[in-house]
Amino acid sequence: MTFRVQRCGCTDLFSTILLDVRGLTAEREGTSFEIGVLARHALLHRVVAVGDDVTDWEHIGERLREHGRQLDELRRADVAQDPGLDRLCSDLLQVAMRVA
Repeated sequence: MTFRVQRCGCTDLFSTILLDVRGLTAEREGTSFEIGVLARHALLHRVVAVGDDVTDWEHIGERLREHGRQLDELRRADVAQDPGLDRLCSDLLQVAMRVA
C-alpha cells in the first residue's frame, strides 16, 4: 500500500516525514510518485528516507533531479546499519494499514 501524500494535505502538519524506500529499484518504483511530490513541494529537508541493501539510491537521485533536487538533500537511514529500524518501519506500516 502506498500512501499518496498529496491527498491527505498532511505535509504541512508534520516536521518529519518518514519515507520507506526499502526495496525501491528502477524495476520496483513503489514510492517514486511520493518522491516527486516531496521534491516538487521542497519538503526534502523534512524527509528521512529509510532504505535497505536493495534500495537503488542512484535511481532515487534521478527522480529527484527530474524535479530540480539533489540526493544529498535527503536524510538517509539504512536498515542494514540499524536492524531495529527495519522492525520500526514494518510496525508503522501495520498501524497505517489498520487506520487507512
